[in-house]
Amino acid sequence: MYIIFDENVPIKIPEALRLLDATCNYYEIHTINELGLLGEKDIDLFPKLKQKAEEKHKKCILITGDVNIFKRKPELQAFKNNKLVAFVLPPSYSNYPLWNRSVYILHLWKALIEIASKAKEADIFKLPPYSKELSAKAILNYQRQFNRKYKK
Repeated sequence: MYIIFDENVPIKIPEALRLLDATCNYYEIHTINELGLLGEKDIDLFPKLKQKAEEKHKKCILITGDVNIFKRKPELQAFKNNKLVAFVLPPSYSNYPLWNRSVYILHLWKALIEIASKAKEADIFKLPPYSKELSAKAILNYQRQFNRKYKK
């Protein structure tokens, strides 16, 4: 997998994950900034992310704080057309202190990897707010609730 964190995630978190998972060859971790794509509009960004992942023959996973992807139809369509997989952080994520943002991602990391490995192209997972009870099962249950609400 080719995992990309957007600018809504502090750069220290992907750096820490790379250090913690240094021996993992199953996925690569990058940031939008490291890829030289900071400031790109989503419509232009998504094809570039897909291309970078395809060059590595890997599935493209985006971890984003852009909760508006569901509201802007052209961006949502561009996302689906490029067959990315996304995990959307909760709106409250940006209000967490840095330490809590780090703990949130670290706590979910193995669950995110598990879900991402099984995800279909163009899947979007809206992540629940911070809780000590977070797990892959909790994320999928939250997603089911979101899908029922969103697909109406």
